[in-house]
Amino acid sequence: MEGMEPDQSHETSLATVRRVPRYGVFMALGAVVAVIVTLVLTISGSGGLSAVLNDQLPVSDTGVHYSFGQVLGFALLFLVPVGVALGALVAVLIERLTRKNDRVVRVDHETIIEVDEHPEPGAPTGR
Repeated sequence: MEGMEPDQSHETSLATVRRVPRYGVFMALGAVVAVIVTLVLTISGSGGLSAVLNDQLPVSDTGVHYSFGQVLGFALLFLVPVGVALGALVAVLIERLTRKNDRVVRVDHETIIEVDEHPEPGAPTGR
């Protein structure tokens, strides 16, 4: 190419390559597990599936009748954040355990800047 003189720079450095678990996936999986556990606990603690289907949950000691949806909602309110936190904890533990597989590699950085000696009128010069 006529009129262009490339300006090159070359740099070599070291970088660490490691695999890191996706925290969002583990946290979402923890939330899903918490929902399943909540469903199982709510159904088993309310007199079984037939009581849930007929919406005949037992009356509490105070005489208040809670529907299946209310019990499930309150249980989800407490157990889903616990599941998300446990999922994040599992991801952190996996990251710590796989840290010994880290590799150090050499990385070459090359930068090539082409300068046009005769720019078109009105074009930015880059200086």
